[in-house]
Parts: sequence; structure tokens; C-alpha cells
Amino acid sequence: MVDPGIHAEMTILIRREKELEEELKTLEDDELPVWSKRVGLAEEKGMPDLADQARERLRELQAQVVKNRAELDSIDMQKSMLRHESRRPSGNE
Repeated sequence: MVDPGIHAEMTILIRREKELEEELKTLEDDELPVWSKRVGLAEEKGMPDLADQARERLRELQAQVVKNRAELDSIDMQKSMLRHESRRPSGNE
């Protein structure tokens, strides 16, 4: 039987993992391409200030992708540790 505390922690981690994966998908499929295109359009139109603003937003979004991936890696490690911990004998038996 799985310890209720471990089960609760795993549930929280899985929920956060799904949120991060959805956010990453939105960032990579929608946000990054849009802002990358805006940088190019502003440069084509000879609007360096607008291109700089779009480039800054693109950098922020790229940083968020890196942050989300790092958090997903951390969650994966935590889940692995919880699985390992749940397999250890409890000592009460």
C-alpha cells in the first residue's frame, strides 16, 4: 500500500507537470513563432524600436521555456525519488 503522504505529493507533482507541459506547448507552438515573426516584420518595415521590443518579448518567452523545462526536470527527479521511497519497507511490518 502506498503511503498517503507520498500519494498526495505525487498527485501534486503530476498536476504541476501537466500544467507546465501545456504551457510549454503553447509557448513553443503559438507564442514563440508569433513573436519571432513580429521581429522579422518590424525589421523588414525598418522599425528598429519595434523590432527591439518584439525581440525582448521573444527573449522573455525563451527564458520561460528554459525555466519550465528545468522545473519539469526537477519534477521528474522528485517523482523518481518518491517512487523509490514508496518501495522501501516501512519498518512497521
